[in-house]
Amino acid sequence: MSRLADRLTDVKPIAFTDQLPLTFRGARSIPNMGLNAVAKPGVDDRQANLIKSMYRGTSLEPSVAQGFAVRDQVYESMSTECRKPTATRSARKDSNSRPAASRA
Repeated sequence: MSRLADRLTDVKPIAFTDQLPLTFRGARSIPNMGLNAVAKPGVDDRQANLIKSMYRGTSLEPSVAQGFAVRDQVYESMSTECRKPTATRSARKDSNSRPAASRA
């Protein structure tokens, strides 16, 4: 997969596992984000900006910035998705808790 990503143009692969799969290891750096335990980021915006400033002007600056951007996007997407089923379940539970006569 890593070699394929190297050959393709305009491709930005990402792995959604706790550890980067062996197939993604290679010369190209591929970001990795575990989804099974997505929680509120442990580094807040102030701390993220401090870390980014530490890498400003270095070859790692784009990778650090991209890492925080991906983390924020994944957290926001997962948070949105996690809220949807809860609202749906609550609405279904409320409609089922009413007496049969009032549901008609």
